[in-house]
Amino acid sequence: MLNMIEDSLNKIEKNAWDNFEVGSIDEILNSNEDSSFLSHLKILIELEQGKKNFLIEEINFDSKLKYLVLAYFFYQKLDLKISAENFESYLNQKNSLFTNSIYLFGIRLNHNFGNYKRTLSLIESYHSLNSNSNLFFKEKLDSFYHLNRYSEVVDYFKQIHKLIDKDLDIYLKVGMSLNALGKFKEAETILTLVKIEKSLPTYEDKQKEYLAKIKKISDYENKKEKLDLKELKDLGFAYLFNSQFQKAEEVFSKVITLQE
Repeated sequence: MLNMIEDSLNKIEKNAWDNFEVGSIDEILNSNEDSSFLSHLKILIELEQGKKNFLIEEINFDSKLKYLVLAYFFYQKLDLKISAENFESYLNQKNSLFTNSIYLFGIRLNHNFGNYKRTLSLIESYHSLNSNSNLFFKEKLDSFYHLNRYSEVVDYFKQIHKLIDKDLDIYLKVGMSLNALGKFKEAETILTLVKIEKSLPTYEDKQKEYLAKIKKISDYENKKEKLDLKELKDLGFAYLFNSQFQKAEEVFSKVITLQE
């Protein structure tokens, strides 16, 4: 899975990257070579291992891996925005280097941050190198859904439904996608399957959770044009768990528009 490596890397640095790709890290950690690239590679290894006591001053120097290391650093600090910005900078530089673990990190970061286009492109790149992998089917379907690519949600669901153990969140998104495509009967069938599946009492749990909101549907409707974003979401879920699927889709569509 070796990407093109910039000519400026010397033989020792290229060898270190080869070792990193296959998980042979002891030689890298024990190296005394004076190299910004190797220094960042050591930090990257420790960040992947969960070390969290780095200071920004220790890692903020120039090398080919600078933006990648900063992305990991800020991800650990729970600053997804700055982490995603640095990861994007890393992607945009010439001949960025990748391993499976970096792809996994990038997909997880961008999906959590809500950059669904980037999530899909990274999943595609990862699967081009790992064609037999079943990882990230949920993130891929979820990204299609958030990008309003409803036909692709349904088509992809048909491909991977055997991998899904009646996942409530996926079935809800497939049902809502069918609803958005005007396939109301199919949507109701999917959502009903989820609702009656004995292994998923969480649907009824959600009905109980939103019972107070369901009882307030008429109040929400009376001031529908004055609802804030949170109240609109509450109304959408109240409709959803009251089996008023078309109204739920209308509200969620409005929410999506307001968030753009």
